Parts: sequence; C-alpha cells; structure tokens
Amino acid sequence: MSIKEKILKPAYVTYAKFLESNKNRHLREMYEASKARGEALRKKNVIKVLFILPQLPKWKTETLYLAMREHPRFEPMIAVAVNGGWQHPSELINQITTLEAYLKEKSYPFREICFRDEINKDLQPDIVFYQQAHGGCGGLNSSLQPQSLENCVFCYINYGFGTINSTITYDTPLQNMCWKQFAPNDIWKRNAKNMMLTKGENVVVTGHTIADMLMASAESDPWKAQDKTKKRIIWAPHHSIETDFASDMIHYGNFLQYADFMVELAERTADTVQWAFKPHPTLNFKLRLIWGEEKTEAYYQRWATMPNTQLEQGAYADLFKHSDAMVHDCCSFIVEYLYMHKPCMFIDNGQDLNLNEFGQFARSQYYIGHQRADIEQFVQNVVAGIDPRKEEREAFFNAHLLPPNGRTASENIIAAILGEPPY
Repeated sequence: MSIKEKILKPAYVTYAKFLESNKNRHLREMYEASKARGEALRKKNVIKVLFILPQLPKWKTETLYLAMREHPRFEPMIAVAVNGGWQHPSELINQITTLEAYLKEKSYPFREICFRDEINKDLQPDIVFYQQAHGGCGGLNSSLQPQSLENCVFCYINYGFGTINSTITYDTPLQNMCWKQFAPNDIWKRNAKNMMLTKGENVVVTGHTIADMLMASAESDPWKAQDKTKKRIIWAPHHSIETDFASDMIHYGNFLQYADFMVELAERTADTVQWAFKPHPTLNFKLRLIWGEEKTEAYYQRWATMPNTQLEQGAYADLFKHSDAMVHDCCSFIVEYLYMHKPCMFIDNGQDLNLNEFGQFARSQYYIGHQRADIEQFVQNVVAGIDPRKEEREAFFNAHLLPPNGRTASENIIAAILGEPPY
C-alpha cells in the first residue's frame, strides 16, 4: 500500500468527537488506573517505549529516544503515523517522506503504522509518548489515539513550551488521564494545577527535551553556501492567517500582510543577509485554501530558489544554531529561539495573543515589530551587530530555561519514569 493510499484510506475522527465521547468519563478514575499501571511497570527489567511521530518538526523527544537507547532498562521504538492530519494529501505525503528520510539518515529503526492492532498486538509498548494533546493528538485518526490503545500507559510532553493561556495547553483528556506529563518549569506546573481537572497531580518538572536538542552542539550546517559571509536570518511565519480572527482561537499570524514584503526585503538585502523561510507546517494547507494551489506552490518555490534564500520544512535545530537572528510570530518559537542567545523579533498584529504568564515573560525578551519599518530596522541592527537586549535575555535564560537538577531534561524524564531521586 502506498503512502498516499495509507493517508487517504482510514476514516478520521475529529477532536470535537473525541472530547464529546470522553466528556462524561471518569478521568480521575482513568488517571488512578494509569498511575497504578505505571507504578507496576517500574518493576520490569526492560520497559518498551513507543514514540508516535506524525511529522518531523514536532518531534521534540529525539534526545530522550537516544538516551533511552543507551539505557539498559529501556527499549525505545519509533512509529511513523502515515495516516494522520487534516492537511492537503500532497503536503501530508511530503511530511511523511521528509520524516522517513530523516530517520533513515540517522539509522533509526522505525515502522509505519495505521491501525491500533499494529500497536496493541505487534509492538505491545509499556509506554506511549504523545507530543500533542489537542487537535486529535496531532491529527492522528481514531485508531491511533489513546482511547484505542490497550495495556499501556501514556506519557506526554508538549511539542512546544505551551505559551497559550487555554485549556488546550493544560486540560485535555489525554493530559488528565496520562501517567506522567513532563513540564519545562514550575510556572507550567502551577498553571496546570490551577486548570487541570486532576489538579496537575501527574505533572513532573523535568525541563523540556527541546532544551536538550537546542543546547547540544550542531551536527551540520544546513545553510546553503554563499559567495561571501552574510548574516543569517530566519523568517518563521505562523499558520493562523484567518482574515476573521474570531474563527480561530490562535491569533498570531501576520503572513498575508508581510508575504510580499519579506520577499522584497530578501531581494534588497541579498548582499548582506541570507534568509531561511521556515513556515509552520500547517501554513501550506491554509494558503492553499486562500491562495489556491498554484500561487502557494510558486511562493514556496521562490523562497527555495532565490540566490540568498532557502525553504526549510523539516528539522530546524541546526538551522537555529547556525543562524544570527530570527523574525517570527510563532507561539512555540517565542521560547525556543531564546536558547540561541541571539537577537529575535516577534511580529505583533495587534490582536490579543492570549499568552499565559510564561509566554508573556518570554515574549518580553524580544524586539517587537508592529510594521514593516520595524522589521527593516531590526535587520539593519543585526547586520551592524547592534543588540542592546542581550544581557536581559541572558538573565531570563539562566532563571527559566535551564532544566533542573543539573541534568538534561532527558535524564530527568528517565529518572521520573523509573522513580529515581529526586522524583
């Protein structure tokens, strides 16, 4: 069966239906049962852990997978979910192709999965890791969502830092019923305690595995060669580009206002700046609805082919590490790029961003762009090496972004699963 057939064949279940089916379930009882099962599996000599991956950019637990491969008590496995999502089929195929190419390049064994029996009967994991608790757990069909899996417990670490002040950040059914969810800091745990049905009892502060990924040395330089040294700037637009902001809970997107301007800016700065276009994975789908197929494809292709630009749709850690600055309006990157210790600009569209306490604090470390002139000035400052907010960002990093206990987040998560000190 081809990838395309696997994507199109299974029936999808909406997250609204998932919520409805679980609304009157006893999540407290489900959590207590999960807790008992989790405590019992600690007695096993080898614990089988399954990472379900629908797309590469949202896989933020690679360092945990690698740490478990080296640990005598874990047997980690990777499953590529080839039938998830609500995006255009061609884009889904591209995402799966990109993900599998990455896994093959790293020599990571993996298996394509479509149906629950491939997990329940074949893989039989003790723990299943999810990285998105809303939107149908990242667009997975009903067969791969938690309610369909048996004889295992669920662990959760958000694919981002959870900067939105919403129940989808803290109080989804998966988060309430899972055995453990791993939090980046005490602010997350405090918010979870206030918002979750189960009062955050399963929340453990370990640091985020994103920190491990971003603080590690770069493996390679993904920026394409230039004829001279230039500043490297990433532009990462979010997908929330609805013209009627009331139709979407998330209101970050500025893409439609700045799409042509950013191309023109890239052309005008070709002698001094190299640009990477790093769109949110969902932006392509939404642009096809608004612009149509031809215009969307042409726009992406333009970024891929201009002499001083490139299109990036896969892993981005090394892209970050070899960059000089970033311009974006993405909620996850509000925190993530601060690990680079480099200047960053957040484009503000004037809407209520509904950020939680941690998100607001992180955003306050940024230069804020309200109009085109602000972006141009930021680029000029990057080229000139002007960065007056550097010390402030460093203080924020040391206070809030380092994993606790003097260990990596992955080491803390393994200790929490095994019940080792200090957990």
